[in-house]
Amino acid sequence: MRPHSASGPGVWKGALLSGCTLILSAFLSSCSVGSTSADGGPPQAATAMITFCDDGVPDCPPVTTFSLSQMRDLVVKVDWFGVAPGNHTQEVRVMLPEGTALQVSDTGFLIGPESDSSFSSLQSVRMAGSWQAQRQETGTWSVDVLLDGRTVKSETVEMTP
Repeated sequence: MRPHSASGPGVWKGALLSGCTLILSAFLSSCSVGSTSADGGPPQAATAMITFCDDGVPDCPPVTTFSLSQMRDLVVKVDWFGVAPGNHTQEVRVMLPEGTALQVSDTGFLIGPESDSSFSSLQSVRMAGSWQAQRQETGTWSVDVLLDGRTVKSETVEMTP
């Protein structure tokens, strides 16, 4: 008696069909992972909101105009929304009116896979007794916020004497 073997044209066609189906389903499922938003549309880009306050004022309420002679520290708060999971680097550039950088700071952070994709940070720029206050570096200062080397948001703040 001859042992039973699984060979022949019918078996090969079935194996080939099963293999193609497996590869196709893996491909289609990998295409959908992370490529759409919750509503089925394309993924949203990260957005940022920048606010400013003087930490010498109780509760540090957000404002956009400051007096150099009266403020202690300029606090820059950055709130991130819609950041993809993974490791990221935030860069905050505080620029004087003539375009030179007063302070540049980097902050690394991680957005976990189960996170709500948000992150907040505070940067403080010393003003009391600084040369900016002494030299009355008044005018419109700008703050640029970058995520992973790409500018996401820019805001201005007014400095008065």
